[in-house]
Amino acid sequence: MDYQNWEPVVIYGNNKNNKNNNNNNSNSNSNSTQNYSGTNVLKKLENDEISTLPKIDFNISKELIKKRNLVNITQKQLAQALNLPINIISELENGKSSINKGLVNKINRYLDKL
Repeated sequence: MDYQNWEPVVIYGNNKNNKNNNNNNSNSNSNSTQNYSGTNVLKKLENDEISTLPKIDFNISKELIKKRNLVNITQKQLAQALNLPINIISELENGKSSINKGLVNKINRYLDKL
C-alpha cells in the first residue's frame, strides 16, 4: 500500500518546519500574529452589517385572513390543502413571516378558486 499516506495532517497549529523557524527567530510574537485561513473572512463578517429580510405587509396579511374567513376554512385546512406546515400560514397572517410573493400568490389563487 505504497499509495496511501498515513502521516497526520495538522490544520491549525505548528508543523515541524514552523517549530524550527520559530526557534531561530528572536521574536516569539510572530506565532500569535499568524493569519489562519478564514480569519479575514470572519473579521469581514463581524464588521459587515447583517440586513434582515422585510416582513410581509400588514395589508397583505389582513387580506389573506379576510379571504380565508370568507371561504370559511381554518388555517389548518388551508395548510393541508396546500401541503404546507400550519405555522407558515400562521406567520403569514400574523405578519411575522418575510415576504414570499410566490407563496402569497399560491394562497390567493387557492382561496379565489373556492
